[in-house]
Amino acid sequence: MIFQERGIAWIILNWKLKVFLRPKTNTPLIVNTWIRTENPLFFYRDFEIFDNNNSLVAKASSKWILFDVNKKSITKIPIKMKEKYSYIDKYAFTEEFDEKIKEPINSTLIMNYIVQRRDIDTNNHVNNLYYLDYAIEALPEEIYNTFKFSNVEIMYKHEAKPGEKLSLFFAQEKNNNFFVTIKDEECKKIHAIVKLNN
Repeated sequence: MIFQERGIAWIILNWKLKVFLRPKTNTPLIVNTWIRTENPLFFYRDFEIFDNNNSLVAKASSKWILFDVNKKSITKIPIKMKEKYSYIDKYAFTEEFDEKIKEPINSTLIMNYIVQRRDIDTNNHVNNLYYLDYAIEALPEEIYNTFKFSNVEIMYKHEAKPGEKLSLFFAQEKNNNFFVTIKDEECKKIHAIVKLNN
């Protein structure tokens, strides 16, 4: 989200999702969201999704920073902006939020991908959800056909832009943790790391 008149934008750093149910198409859902943990530099926004039977469908947590588009740097959240939000002392997850996912050392190059125009959001870089799509495409066929992932974590490092060539690496670790690391063509920087688990 960009605030044009101020030249600032909310940027997501990472998020975590756990799925409990998979509702059918056209099932009404109720989404509850709130901000927790006030900090001068970032906000945590948590989510709970329920179906019309009040059954928990999914929960998620995300971390956001305010970014100065002109200076290309993180900026403090103005007091007047913080005053517009209310904070709730409630956590979607009882366990600690793993904010720094490490790239597995045994990652193998699976595929390359050139960023398309359809992948781009209003900030002129890859929409954050498309990294999950990239990760699903990079999964080996037997993994894709065998596992039904209910736990997803994504950490974002550097934005990817239109026409950029990406290198996607796959790794499997113990307890059926699967990782897809998305890098630039020269593998000098990481754009995102996606962690998937049942």
